[in-house]
Amino acid sequence: MASTSDIKAPYINKIDKIYNQQQIGTVYQLYQHNAVQYLPWGDLYGREAIIHEVTNLLAAFPDLSYKSLDTVCINEGNQQIKLMEHYEWSGKHTGFSFYGPPSSKTVSVSGLRVLQCHNGRILEEWIQDDRLNVIRQLTMDPVEVIGRMKESSSVDFTWEITPGEIEHSFGQTTPETWPQWKEGKLNSEILLETLISKVWNWRLLGSIDELFYRECHFSLSGGVSCKDADAYKADVLNRLAAFSDLVMLSDDIFWEQMADGVIDSALRWTIIGTHDGYSSYGTPSGVRICIPGLSLIQIKNNRIVNFVERFGELALLLKIDNAQSYRIGPQDIDHTDDESVKE
Repeated sequence: MASTSDIKAPYINKIDKIYNQQQIGTVYQLYQHNAVQYLPWGDLYGREAIIHEVTNLLAAFPDLSYKSLDTVCINEGNQQIKLMEHYEWSGKHTGFSFYGPPSSKTVSVSGLRVLQCHNGRILEEWIQDDRLNVIRQLTMDPVEVIGRMKESSSVDFTWEITPGEIEHSFGQTTPETWPQWKEGKLNSEILLETLISKVWNWRLLGSIDELFYRECHFSLSGGVSCKDADAYKADVLNRLAAFSDLVMLSDDIFWEQMADGVIDSALRWTIIGTHDGYSSYGTPSGVRICIPGLSLIQIKNNRIVNFVERFGELALLLKIDNAQSYRIGPQDIDHTDDESVKE
């Protein structure tokens, strides 16, 4: 049986060709013709749309340098694999694109991607690229950039659509209890389900001290790098304050046992809730959100030693901005035709 290194190498090498060697046509070899790419701000359908998006990025940053930092891979058999990659890219903004005219600013950003593959090709891909951080480094207005993206991108901007009526009772009922596991007998899936249940759904933030090493490194969305567990608790509290009924759902978990005793784990998740509290996301808008995210989590001796998280922060801020833009106060109402108004 081929090792996971042998299995994932062809995918990582082709991604490297696309970005570092600008061999954009490699997309035809890497992706199934009807592949779906789920981006932080919307979805792409088919290889032509993916090629269009890659071309736009490379046009904006012609010297773009792409680097794979870490990978998690699972062989599901029958030529099917799942792969998570932690990557970073950097480049100088010297080209024209939806980011606007060249600014000559250099940006650097890291992200996560999950690939669902069959017979050597990608069928589905989830990307959390922290593109909001790119826009911030370019000192541009996210709303203006999104407006230009709509004019030129192949993305289906699904962040504008609330996917059905989200059940409000989720945040009001007793959450499901966390799974039980015995010390010394670690199951990565059980530990991650415990993290979701205890920290996010039960709000038992003291559990962070039990689940994480004190010196754990946290790399979060927006370019945030927490120095310790207390700083991570503050970030969690910021989100819980913004969405009082927030619920986190686990969409997929897979992991890989490494030679040094570390377990590299991949987690795909979704948060739902109502923006009804004050936080770094601004004043309450009342908007309902359904935001996906990805986490790469390294576990050693039954505790988390490294934690990388990315989620659709750009989509979140734009949904909030849209909701607040459509608010009309009494001072905004036009009374010119009101009979009660006298000359």
